[in-house]
Amino acid sequence: MFKEEKIKHSYPHCWRCDTPLLNWAATSWFVKVSSLKAKLLRENAKISWVPSYVGDARFANGLQSAPDWAISRSRYWGAPLPVWRNTKTKEVKIAGSVLDVLSMVRRSGNRYFVMRHGEANGNAANVLDPNGDPKNHLTQRGEQEVVHTAAELKREKIDMIIASPFLRTRETSALVQKELGLPDSALMLDERLHEYNEGDIMAVRRRVGEFLFEAERRYSNKNILIVSHGNPIWVLQRVAGRKTIGPFREEAMLRTGEARELPFTPYPHNRDYELDLHRPYIDEVPMGGAFSGEWKRVSEVFDCWFESGSMPYASNHYPFKKNSFNPKGFFGFNAKGYPADFIAEGLDQTRGWFYSLIVLGTALFGKSPYKQVIVNGLILAGDGQKMSKRLRNYPDPMEVVGKYGADALRYYLLSSPVIRGEDLRFQERGVDEVAKKLLMRLDNVRSFYDLYAPSKVAKEKVAGSHVLDRWILSRLAETVELSTKGFNIYELDAAARPVGDFIDDLSTWYVRRSRDRFKSEGEDKQNALATLRHTLKTIAQVMAPIMPFFAEDLYRRMRSDTDPVSVHLTDWPAAQEINAKLVADMARARAVSSLGLQAREKAGIKIRQPLQTLTAKALPDDAALRAIIADEVNVKEVVEDAALSEEVTLDTTLTSALKEEGALREWVRAIQDWRKTSKLSVADRPGLLIKTPDAEFIRRHREALMEATGLLSLETKEGDSLEFERL
Repeated sequence: MFKEEKIKHSYPHCWRCDTPLLNWAATSWFVKVSSLKAKLLRENAKISWVPSYVGDARFANGLQSAPDWAISRSRYWGAPLPVWRNTKTKEVKIAGSVLDVLSMVRRSGNRYFVMRHGEANGNAANVLDPNGDPKNHLTQRGEQEVVHTAAELKREKIDMIIASPFLRTRETSALVQKELGLPDSALMLDERLHEYNEGDIMAVRRRVGEFLFEAERRYSNKNILIVSHGNPIWVLQRVAGRKTIGPFREEAMLRTGEARELPFTPYPHNRDYELDLHRPYIDEVPMGGAFSGEWKRVSEVFDCWFESGSMPYASNHYPFKKNSFNPKGFFGFNAKGYPADFIAEGLDQTRGWFYSLIVLGTALFGKSPYKQVIVNGLILAGDGQKMSKRLRNYPDPMEVVGKYGADALRYYLLSSPVIRGEDLRFQERGVDEVAKKLLMRLDNVRSFYDLYAPSKVAKEKVAGSHVLDRWILSRLAETVELSTKGFNIYELDAAARPVGDFIDDLSTWYVRRSRDRFKSEGEDKQNALATLRHTLKTIAQVMAPIMPFFAEDLYRRMRSDTDPVSVHLTDWPAAQEINAKLVADMARARAVSSLGLQAREKAGIKIRQPLQTLTAKALPDDAALRAIIADEVNVKEVVEDAALSEEVTLDTTLTSALKEEGALREWVRAIQDWRKTSKLSVADRPGLLIKTPDAEFIRRHREALMEATGLLSLETKEGDSLEFERL
């Protein structure tokens, strides 16, 4: 040796517990992916990915460069590789079913029979005896039942009897022993066979399961009669049949004195004696024998991604059940349940679930197991770091749900870039914004409707000619179209965002601009109510997949008696005509109004102060839309002038008449504030006395103020300060 020294170097640590990880070469089992690459790439080209670049580049490149897949792991617990080698002949068997496994299990040669005790006094009196009453003897009828059954058992050549220690089972066993001519040594008692007297049925399963498996190990080539009670025998039958407990049925129990053979083959089981094929249980069952050689399973377990990739067929118990899932169909036709319409998971699954699914699906059935893929990005903490339980750098999700509602969280995520494979820095204020700007606004619209709608709305049909009604119905149709398109192409953000935009239009423009219509009486009010009700019911249907809880509540408040009881039972809204010109013109009207309000603010003139003229470079042709602009900006007229250098100009000259009208609006606002402070409803029509230095102004505009504020009477007196008094 020329030189020996210690070299300090870095090595990986477990990301969970920081334990040092040491790597060394080991043998492994592989799936030969290299022979599948051409098929995999062809199948991937048929898949619609959202976003598309993940499938076209990242996933396709991964398939192109994929090595053979090492599917085995050396772990204590896991799904075992179903490969056995014969210790003598070196033959290899691959088990494809539970029956294949059981065919290799070493059998004792025993046959088992179960018998329920004959009728006892407790049975005759219909009184339970779970603890073994020393006076609960067999009845005469019970003795006759036992003797009759014992005669039938003679042909089974019973070698031994193992019985419950309770009196009624001991008496039954003694009678059978006598009839069969068995020696005393052939009769044994076992505490584990006693009547059901525990609070947990699984405790019965554990004790009778332990008894049965122990009998299989202890005895060989024996015909064993087990004498017990109705419930424990029923559980024993479930254990022997590899079935879970399930619901108990009285008619499934043996009748008193009845006997039945108990077919049994030992199987891998957990502590509750339930079939469990995982390691280590699979390796605890002896297989084969000394003469023909033992069957020893290879020690490895499956990579958990192999199990995940098996999900489509494994979850449907294929190929043993084909009623709802059959990828191959009949000579390739009429396949059922495969491929899936879509799958959704995180971006990291391009190397995980997406990959294992397509490899196994293509290898087994010749095609991809999914048609569409929605790839989510990763949700990070607000500072951009990975969310960590250890660091607790994120709010508790259930606290967020409790504070803002599940719907707000759902919309926040579904409308975010995370739905298109991009990372998202989670911000709680974003959920808060959704709750306030969408859900709270929409609930306010619903409350506004309830305020003016009668308890039973007679008018269901929407037939209003008002420009605002026609516009909101077109916007609703546009929203339905956009959301439908988004869902159809699996772009969930494209389906969700139009809902938020529509709620904003409904609340901040349609309802606000229609307030006076709802307060009035007549056909126009009924048209507005019908339009709003139809709109709320339809938007509840559109938002149901995105915000299901709020949608359900809104729909139930708007539905008629003939509508389905739940929004989730309704048909998807049908496409309606969209007046694209009206939508564009209204957008222009709103833009002009916004610029006019900005000009007001810049000039320092309150909105309640009327002005004479707004001049715009371009205006909608519809006179009704121009009237909306005038009312929104509070001007007497709007004028179009294509020669303007700016988009909008505002005449800010205040005449005495304009000032008078502005003062009137200020008084209307003051009276409305008084009504609100006094907690008056819209239906309340109180009288009011106003003491003010401007009493003469009140007298001059008394009728206008009463009409605008819903007063029954209005009086005024001169005063040094402003005072309101209800009459």
